[in-house]
Amino acid sequence: MIAKGYEIRDAEISENAHKYIAFRAPGQERWIRGRAKSLGAEYTRERIKDRIEEKARIRAERMKKLISRPASMIDTSENRFTESPGLRKWAERQNLKAAAKMQSELAGMGFSSLSEVNEKIETLHLQAKTGKKATVDLDRRKKTASEILHFARQYEENRRYEKGYEKSKDKERYYRTHRTGIHLAWGARERLRNTGVDLDSLNLSKLEAEYTRIVSDRENTSAAYKSAEAECEKLKKIRDDLYAYIGGEPSQNIALGHEQKQTL
Repeated sequence: MIAKGYEIRDAEISENAHKYIAFRAPGQERWIRGRAKSLGAEYTRERIKDRIEEKARIRAERMKKLISRPASMIDTSENRFTESPGLRKWAERQNLKAAAKMQSELAGMGFSSLSEVNEKIETLHLQAKTGKKATVDLDRRKKTASEILHFARQYEENRRYEKGYEKSKDKERYYRTHRTGIHLAWGARERLRNTGVDLDSLNLSKLEAEYTRIVSDRENTSAAYKSAEAECEKLKKIRDDLYAYIGGEPSQNIALGHEQKQTL
């Protein structure tokens, strides 16, 4: 909130602190107290503190889940390593070599720091999420276009019976002879009207072209989001394995490259 220009008063929590935290927006004269009646229950001092701590806890748990031990990593906490300093030193070197190899792999992908890797992961995650949502939307459009195309074809194939019935001088006889075609035309007409299709300007070729375009867009969008999803998972695996090898979350500004191996 400070970064957005807000002033904050009485944020500390202690026995001598004022009862309410208070906020003032840029250009605002009056302070607004952080209480349920004014800003809502989520903006009391205590609830803000709880929310910050909860986010930190969730992030820590998420990192703990992410930082799983790679199968090839040597666990130096085993008794044989604690009892033998030389063996432990060898194992640590092997782990550092594996970590350096991961650094080099990331550098070979064009990354110069872990912050860039994390930014790329976030970008790919957003691309995958957006693409997946767009694919679902295109699936709906594809289904609607398919139904319209089906009934448009049905109407085109049977509209002559509708017109014949309208022009017939003996409608009852004509109906008995062509009732199936007449009802197919009537049913298709009703469904097309319900979807907003103008029957007077019905163009089957345009509907077919539109359906083909939607199918193509759907396939391209689906392929793009799946590709982003796969690349995102690959980068996350390398990054998380690197975290595990060097014992936690490293500095985001750590350089990636062959010449920086010893910085681990």
